[in-house]
Amino acid sequence: MYLGITRVGSLSVADAESAQPSTSGRPVDDRVDSLISRIRPARHSEERRYRVAQYVSGIIARCFLADQEVQAFMFGSVPLKTYLPDGDIDLSVFQSSGNSLRDTWTTKLCSVLEDEQRDPYASFRVRDVQVIHAEV
Repeated sequence: MYLGITRVGSLSVADAESAQPSTSGRPVDDRVDSLISRIRPARHSEERRYRVAQYVSGIIARCFLADQEVQAFMFGSVPLKTYLPDGDIDLSVFQSSGNSLRDTWTTKLCSVLEDEQRDPYASFRVRDVQVIHAEV
């Protein structure tokens, strides 16, 4: 693929137009779309990350009583599709009703995750369970 550059860091529209015919009528848009399609996460990588997030969300849901209405939501680089190959999966846990779990949920969840870590038949291998206390 050829892209004519007239100055370092600048692209003239004429150079971009002459380099390759456009399918959308906007050659710069076509080139950006092409670049994004090459650097975005592979479908299998994205699907695996979502399966891991669903797996952990399921563990979180099983950990607490149904009347406590605890849910986990992904945020950060995975839903934005900007993660690196060795990046983590960020989950936030929210409780919408029931007795407050503010002081006990981390201990309970860590215990369940550690049990899952010892399970040789678990869907995914759990390791390095850590709690990072943060107030938002």
